[in-house]
Amino acid sequence: MKVRLLFTAMATMSLTLAAPTSAVAQVAGTWTLSTEGPRGPLTMTLVLEVERDGLEGTLTMQRRGGGPGGGGRAGGGPPETALSNGAVEGDSFSFSVTMSMRGNSITQEFTGSVDGDEMSGTITTPRGERPFSGTRSN
Repeated sequence: MKVRLLFTAMATMSLTLAAPTSAVAQVAGTWTLSTEGPRGPLTMTLVLEVERDGLEGTLTMQRRGGGPGGGGRAGGGPPETALSNGAVEGDSFSFSVTMSMRGNSITQEFTGSVDGDEMSGTITTPRGERPFSGTRSN
């Protein structure tokens, strides 16, 4: 009887500990994000990696024509921007990016959740909030 109770307790504990790992793992990957910016539709490439200390990765804005970079800036626009303050809990995530353009720095806060190969959330900027959606690219 004691052996069966011990086995049941160990099995329950191992399932409980394993569940968050699979949920966290689904956040990792390369994502194509879409949102409506002040000048029209925007597409971004988001690369997320789940690390022991949280969430890491990069965000790259796409040209209006579809390529990397940003609208008309000499040199091809903004490069990949490293994420900061990344966190993940289950299927929910958050991170910040600070982009520098034309001598100004703008910090954007992303919060969202993942459901399979789709994600959605909110981008908070100095000008307010806007929704985003995304699909897994890989």
